[in-house]
Amino acid sequence: MIELQLSTHAMSKPIVLFDGHVLEFFFDELRGGSTRVHIGHIKSIQIIPVSRGKEKYSLQIKGEYQLVVVDVSEEALPKAQELVAATQQAMTSLQL
Repeated sequence: MIELQLSTHAMSKPIVLFDGHVLEFFFDELRGGSTRVHIGHIKSIQIIPVSRGKEKYSLQIKGEYQLVVVDVSEEALPKAQELVAATQQAMTSLQL
């Protein structure tokens, strides 16, 4: 299981939890504070550099009809890269 706070600078203070099958994002906000994505719905997951905003990186998850983009701080980048690798590994071994 992987659990980490992706950004301390973003107002929503995103936290992600990965149990090997589901990525769950928690946000400190008024309008529905979480999002869940099963690895079976993920087409791609990557960390991309961004040119503006509070953080230099974003975690981007693309599905068939869903896009999840979350800020990633430099301090959280190594652990976020582990998250991406673990998710990609789980995606390759998924058998539904």
